[in-house]
Amino acid sequence: MRHESIITAPTMAQALAKVRRELGADAFILSHEESEGSFRITACIEDDMNVAVHAHANTTYIPTSSAWISQLPIKNKQIDNPSGGDSASEHKESAHIIKNPFKPIDMPTRRKDLEAPSNKDVLFNEALAAIGAVCDLADYHQLGDELGESWLHALNPDFGKQPIMLTPALNRSIPHQSNGLEHLLSQTHIVLIGSPGCGKTVTTAKLAAMLLEAGKHVRVVTLDTIKSSGSEQLSAYLAPLQLKLHIGSQHLVKESAHEITLVDTPALNIRLKEDRDYLSDLRAHVKSPFTLIVPADMNPLEVDEITFDYRAVGAESLIVTRLDLVKRYGTLLRATQKGLTLVLTSQSPQLAHELNSISTDYIFEEMVKLCKENQ
Repeated sequence: MRHESIITAPTMAQALAKVRRELGADAFILSHEESEGSFRITACIEDDMNVAVHAHANTTYIPTSSAWISQLPIKNKQIDNPSGGDSASEHKESAHIIKNPFKPIDMPTRRKDLEAPSNKDVLFNEALAAIGAVCDLADYHQLGDELGESWLHALNPDFGKQPIMLTPALNRSIPHQSNGLEHLLSQTHIVLIGSPGCGKTVTTAKLAAMLLEAGKHVRVVTLDTIKSSGSEQLSAYLAPLQLKLHIGSQHLVKESAHEITLVDTPALNIRLKEDRDYLSDLRAHVKSPFTLIVPADMNPLEVDEITFDYRAVGAESLIVTRLDLVKRYGTLLRATQKGLTLVLTSQSPQLAHELNSISTDYIFEEMVKLCKENQ
């Protein structure tokens, strides 16, 4: 038996999301209509999914489940700088485009004589496929409602009339810097903060090495006077770089205008008032925003809360560590939704593996790959 439902919403994205909520992930789109500022979708769900009934000649069969994502075609499109110029100055953007998935394929849930959509439906089909891809990736990677909705709303608003590009939409949804190190160098002090075990000490050493390689004069200061083991470990990391570790807040004063002061702080519990007060006082003293270290394997719900709290005491930039340990990017991406800008990531605890800026092209490709490999 088939159960049909008519869904109405202001936008296509909202209508499709409503279909998923009310009919489930295996719903099929039967027809679509846009009029007077609203969008109407007729969808159905089959009790027996082995029989898909083709009710209308213009039926658009789009499973909203993630079963088809393994066939998701990804294509790079290079867009040259319209202003011209030599090859060195050309701007090229890589945009992932979801192509029309409707082609004769032998699936048990579709009739072999399924009619192909008319040409006028192709772009609409692409739009629906793009929305389905966003929903599927958001579900798998646990992006949460806020980021999922942001990604959907950042898609090309001219649905059904132009190709849908997913990575530019993701790019608009995630505050990030393409050159994270250059972004940090705009600050008088680079102050690293974070919860216990987030990877602050290793990140401090990696940043020190990158700054030296960039030809900067670096002073490394640790404020972690609670545990002697912490300063000893950092000092050992800095020894091969021939850098001295300065211990204590008295060393926060810059010796020259060209000096970069890299500051390691004690691991704190942001939920404790005394720790929040400590960070607030430090922020007023150094007069530079903080850089928060977040491990990629942190619970996504926890990261929503702590990034909000750290933002309140002065964190503005974000470095995500332990990216090599995760199969989902929810924590990485959700950490950017509370006012923090992603600047660098760490994909290995090894000191020889430096921190990297990360692009949305790379993020999208990894999200799709992980979704395919682990579903």
